[in-house]
Amino acid sequence: SGDLPTISVMHSDLKIDTSSLSYLSKLCPSGYFTHGCENPVGIAKDAHFGNFYEGSYLETAVELVKGDQPSGTISLGYECESDVIALVTGHMSTYGDKIGDFSDPSYTTQMLPGHWIRFSAGSIDHYRKILSVDSATGQVTFTDNTPAIDTYTDVEYGDYFSDWNGSDGDSGVSNSCLSSRIH
Repeated sequence: SGDLPTISVMHSDLKIDTSSLSYLSKLCPSGYFTHGCENPVGIAKDAHFGNFYEGSYLETAVELVKGDQPSGTISLGYECESDVIALVTGHMSTYGDKIGDFSDPSYTTQMLPGHWIRFSAGSIDHYRKILSVDSATGQVTFTDNTPAIDTYTDVEYGDYFSDWNGSDGDSGVSNSCLSSRIH
């Protein structure tokens, strides 16, 4: 039996619907939040309750109920935001041009022009915008050439949101997430 250290939240852009019944009854009950739960002030009654406000950061997560936790530290991984469909079976072949062929054409049935596809054969992720899809043959045309003649099993397509304001390009993938999907 051990005790884990508190978690320090270094950055948060959490936004909560402060008018919802769930928020008012569970996250911000007036019995615990005596100063209320509206911006800009939202001081918790004591150290056992955290701050749920937009822009809250450098906060400490508190263990409310002590149990039978192991000793040591934990690391949390953040995976970059996306709404994607992963390739479960089969593979995608590329030829160094704008074409990708899928061994299982059914994987392409929900792909749409404008979606982005991520594919990787190791530590480098490649992103390409989908120009057209032929679901009968499983052939996808991208707006840019693929990097090489290769076969990929780590493939997903859909929308990416880590670069929500488009400051790092139009793929929706931030520069941080281009270098590593999990931080």
